[in-house]
Amino acid sequence: VFRQQLSQHCEGLVTFINAAQVLSLDNAVKDSQLVYEHTLEGETQQVEVTCQLIIMADGGRSSLRADLGMHSHNKNYEQVAVVVNVALDKAHQGLACERFTADGPMAVLPLLPEQGQYYAAIVWTQPADQAATLAAMDDEEMRVALQNQIGFRMGEFRALGARQIYPLALSVAEEQARQGLAVIGNAAHTLHPIAGQGFNLALRGVFALAEQVYKACQEQAPLGDLTYLNAFLATSSRDQKMTVHATDQIMQLFSSRQKTLTWGRQLGLLAMQNIPLAKTVFTRTAMGLDQPLADVLPLPVRQV
Repeated sequence: VFRQQLSQHCEGLVTFINAAQVLSLDNAVKDSQLVYEHTLEGETQQVEVTCQLIIMADGGRSSLRADLGMHSHNKNYEQVAVVVNVALDKAHQGLACERFTADGPMAVLPLLPEQGQYYAAIVWTQPADQAATLAAMDDEEMRVALQNQIGFRMGEFRALGARQIYPLALSVAEEQARQGLAVIGNAAHTLHPIAGQGFNLALRGVFALAEQVYKACQEQAPLGDLTYLNAFLATSSRDQKMTVHATDQIMQLFSSRQKTLTWGRQLGLLAMQNIPLAKTVFTRTAMGLDQPLADVLPLPVRQV
């Protein structure tokens, strides 16, 4: 749905190229150069692109970042996330929920209905040593295990989609901008999903970068000028540090089995449930609404 909306808004301005493999990337010259390979109508082609700015967003396991010698700070949480879509027997009303279990959090996220059938995406955190057991479960065993953990608040789980199992780790790129190159999204920072902040942080990074691209356009400067990219980093790095630290601390708090921490988090959750102001502050922070967003105005298309 998001891809369809993006395509409609960018019609005539953006070229989407599917199933492309980047072969090389060079930002050491005045203009950045990118060579990619893709297959079109059974024929494999190599295409070279010259541009002022390359925005790299190839995910948490960014191979391009490694190829460019961009190191990252990593922390292994020794956990895995099981991600699976489930069909529900009733409407979810747009409700999302999260449960904190002894082994890790479990989130249920509503998806758009299709032909009257409601679906949800489940993210289930488990210790890494359980990965093989989880992978070996058949669909019915997995369905029952998920239902037992979540309960029936969102109804009965029916058919399951294909499941994916991912290792969970914190990863923050130590270098996120060079002349003609910006790194955003999970390629720049991959967080534990416990607080659901990875996507929000990525969107705020996009806003911060868009603000600087807009300024470069206004001032008729190259889009990849390091002056603007450093300004982007100055804004986004503060946000990153706070969000990464908060997410890591929440993960440590809710994964610990120490009694004092267990009592503390239970009191905190009760306070949020019963004190409206505390709930409002937490919700705004979790949604990223307490972070300033870039004031990016619509600008005319500029040939670069």
